Amino acid sequence: MVGKLAIRDVTWADLEEISKLDLMEDDLMVVNGMGDTDIPIVLTTSCINSFNRVCRCFFEVSSGKIIGVYGVTKYDTIWFLSDKLLKKHWKEFVRGTKEEFKKLTEGVDFAFNYVHWNHKRALRWLRWLGFRRTINFYTFPPKTEKYIKIEFYKE
Repeated sequence: MVGKLAIRDVTWADLEEISKLDLMEDDLMVVNGMGDTDIPIVLTTSCINSFNRVCRCFFEVSSGKIIGVYGVTKYDTIWFLSDKLLKKHWKEFVRGTKEEFKKLTEGVDFAFNYVHWNHKRALRWLRWLGFRRTINFYTFPPKTEKYIKIEFYKE
């Protein structure tokens, strides 16, 4: 990417910084609705579970600050979590995601995740990237929040 954002692989040394991301409200809604409340643990374990496949981050070129982290885990879960600072770079981020998504899914025939039914921005973005959604709603007891399963299939 050219501009104020850049992308690189996540390293073990990045985990401390990643654990301190100030997640966007809708990302918090997704994570908390699944019953996860320890955000630093969610962030770091997501990265660790993705190291054997792919784990990358968006960062501000000027400051080097990581503002978004994403990957595909060994369990075929594809995920993305972002800091509130990503909002100020949203247009540049979206423009760069189609090409980055191709890199992210190299060698990935199938991936999935669950998105909160009210996370409209993520659902639009994922549809634009080529994800399909299932018809059914899912919940993660003891919570009752509704989630939509999204799936990616290599064509």
